[in-house]
Amino acid sequence: MDEKYILFVSPGCPYCEKAIISLLNHKKSVEITPFERESEALQEVKTLWGHQTVPICLLESGDELFLIGGSDDLEVHLNEKEEKAK
Repeated sequence: MDEKYILFVSPGCPYCEKAIISLLNHKKSVEITPFERESEALQEVKTLWGHQTVPICLLESGDELFLIGGSDDLEVHLNEKEEKAK
């Protein structure tokens, strides 16, 4: 099953950069959507997913989307997937 990670980020956010680097280091497919920090569109995404900080990381698997959370949640998720694959 194809999987893709979707990141909603804000420019200059160190946690967003950490999430991007983690996905690239794990060689994952990623779609990055940047938003200005206080933009209305970002506020809508935060409300939709119930996650109030950036990055907001989602996993698209097949036709479903799952909220992973922020950069620390993503790191845990990626490490758990790596352990399961061994």
